[in-house]
Amino acid sequence: MTYPSQKITMHEAIFFVMHEGKWFTTWDLQEEVIRKFNVMWQETSLSAGLRDFRKIKYQEKFGIDLGSDPLEKRKRKNGKGYEYKLNFGSNVDEF
Repeated sequence: MTYPSQKITMHEAIFFVMHEGKWFTTWDLQEEVIRKFNVMWQETSLSAGLRDFRKIKYQEKFGIDLGSDPLEKRKRKNGKGYEYKLNFGSNVDEF
């Protein structure tokens, strides 16, 4: 997947980091965004950004199957907090 060359939005960064369907904590997501794009958003902002993928606006923008709930959440094993995974459906490669 090709990363955008211009300034990236938080939602684009989340999409590019999580498009493969791996599980991330908000801390892990923050570290990966910093590593890949050299930009930083707080964990609370990233968490809100993850929830935004439930909105039709973002489902349309990123080619997520409309009406689905692409955000999965599970309690971390052996630790506090949660892990999140985005399921983009069958259209993810069209973005």
